Amino acid sequence: MSNELLRMVVEPGLSEDAYASVRDLAKRCQEHDGLTLKLNETFLRTRPAYEVNDLLYYAGDRLVGYLGLHQFQMHEVELTGMVDPAYRRRGIFSALVAEARQEIDDRGASVLIFISPQESNSGKCCLQSLGASYSFSEYHMLWDGRTRKATASNVTLRAAEREEDLHRVALMTAECFEMEEGDVHSSITEARLPGMKRYLIEMGEEAIGTIAVNEIDQREAFLFGFCVLEAFRGKGWGRAALTAMIGMLSERGFSSIALEVAAENRHALSLYEGCGFSILRANDYFKQSLE
Repeated sequence: MSNELLRMVVEPGLSEDAYASVRDLAKRCQEHDGLTLKLNETFLRTRPAYEVNDLLYYAGDRLVGYLGLHQFQMHEVELTGMVDPAYRRRGIFSALVAEARQEIDDRGASVLIFISPQESNSGKCCLQSLGASYSFSEYHMLWDGRTRKATASNVTLRAAEREEDLHRVALMTAECFEMEEGDVHSSITEARLPGMKRYLIEMGEEAIGTIAVNEIDQREAFLFGFCVLEAFRGKGWGRAALTAMIGMLSERGFSSIALEVAAENRHALSLYEGCGFSILRANDYFKQSLE
């Protein structure tokens, strides 16, 4: 191992061979650590060829370190990374982060967000040693397979297909998640992947929220971007919308429905638990300012 050539590869896009190597590295890490890593595989399969978003560290021809960049807002970049268990404590992750900081600085972003499995004490210690501080947790939840009756029949879902619909989705998403409207609109219009659909949650003709689904295959679906405007919360309409979406997917044959929700504590998950979702795993998010 000591004679192996260690090298970092920083290139735009992500080839099929590199993608396969990332998945293989993730498998080795997960089997060793007993954890599930968040890779955002939907986005890994569609990396733009004009931008660096994946940093690869090799020992010979074997991928032993990886750091992925995901920029959903102009001012911040999310990072997910891993190092082969046999190559840890050799400065590989620190080297990847240092290179990523240069790339991120060129983009003008000012905040790094590191993602670590909640059970990984070593991951938390590593991120804290880099100067990052805990911000919030994100829970991956899985539906139990039982449909529930909607509590508010006057809540409906309508596919956001027109440009004005997508603009409305961007407005509500930005307001609910405290994001920049321009960032959200760019993300929505540029990330139109196969199987990804967005819906308006409506009361009559008034849009009160939005929800999106990524149909991964014919039986597996992933919900995201679910929100209800503040003025319409606490009335059971969010629960009704989520129940309606589950019912619609279930009728079409989807048996595995999952979602991710950010929360500062587990008590905030009651809406999802009431619709039949339970926590499968959790990730902690750590922030670091570059200013």
